[in-house]
Amino acid sequence: MITKDVIKKVADLSRLRFSDEELESFVNEFSNIVSFVGMIEELDTSNVEPSPYPIDIVNEPREDVVFESVKVEKILENAPKRKGKFIVVPRVIER
Repeated sequence: MITKDVIKKVADLSRLRFSDEELESFVNEFSNIVSFVGMIEELDTSNVEPSPYPIDIVNEPREDVVFESVKVEKILENAPKRKGKFIVVPRVIER
């Protein structure tokens, strides 16, 4: 059963914050999704061949081609801030 507490826990693990209204909406939406998956589980799939993809896929590899890459110094010329061979960027994830 999907409850508000379950949604809060998943949101917390995902580092997401939602209002109470949004949480209520998610409870309904996720409950519908779980119900739908339950309906799919009831289908007889005994004659269906297992497959990782819903359609046939053929992998067409290309030849490896060796070429010279852009030099690190050339890339670092455009960096607003750098430390040695690294580009310094603002922190986006809080600890």
